[in-house]
Amino acid sequence: MTLAAAALLVSCAAPDDQFGSPDDGFLADAAELAGTVNWALAEAVTVELTEYAFSPATLRFRNGQPYALTLTNTGSKPHRFLAPGFFRAVAAKSLVYPDAEAGFPQLEAIALEVQESKILYFMPVLAGDYQISCDQPFHVMFGMLGRILIE
Repeated sequence: MTLAAAALLVSCAAPDDQFGSPDDGFLADAAELAGTVNWALAEAVTVELTEYAFSPATLRFRNGQPYALTLTNTGSKPHRFLAPGFFRAVAAKSLVYPDAEAGFPQLEAIALEVQESKILYFMPVLAGDYQISCDQPFHVMFGMLGRILIE
């Protein structure tokens, strides 16, 4: 019973955004590339995070096209958009919070509280097939997986 209660408390804990280090395989010229983009041309894409799914579960992005990716947690639990391979394949301009902005972030995961939204401005640079997951306890086990294709 104590173990089950501890697991429940852990699964309800609030997540944090996770940032990487420049030495962790991120594009060396990401900030320079992002600085050359006309962000007024960013294509808007929205992903909803719920129990226990990404909607849509598959995202497709075109290399060289700027995007404004809105992540919204419409569920009743905190979630994380964990996609380290994807984040290393893009030039990110900024991660916009409800009340702040992080410029040129080197991300591993974006955390979302219940009913929270954040916007990632980025341009794909490296083509590939990247996995998305939510690393909150048991979320992957219940099917919270997806993929990102950069073409």
